[in-house]
Amino acid sequence: MRKYWAWSLAVYVAGIIGMTWVNLTLLCRGDPKFDRGCGGFELYAPVGILVLAPVFLASITAALAGPVPRRPALLVVLALATTFAAAAALETLQRPYWSWSAVLVAAVFSALVVLSARLVVERSRLRRSSAGGGL
Repeated sequence: MRKYWAWSLAVYVAGIIGMTWVNLTLLCRGDPKFDRGCGGFELYAPVGILVLAPVFLASITAALAGPVPRRPALLVVLALATTFAAAAALETLQRPYWSWSAVLVAAVFSALVVLSARLVVERSRLRRSSAGGGL
């Protein structure tokens, strides 16, 4: 399971850095005091990684906690997808309007999506094993 944690952390950091780069370089959505909104990458990238860390940790913990799921890679991909979706939703708000409550709501939402997917995977596994056992 450690390899899933390490790879997902690397993908998370690279994804947030990529999203920050697109927002600053292509869309110029930064603070106007940094090169008319197109600069400040050295400030915004670490802040984005730290602020969105609860979302990432909630979703990846929901995917990998407890008994080992049948397909952990699928749940890790889902956890990363919900993390990036939450990050994109938070990016639609300008950075001064971010609040910890919005990050907390995104973290809870990401964890619930991953936990529900985990439940679906476990139920389908139980159905297959009970259907196969009766034959």
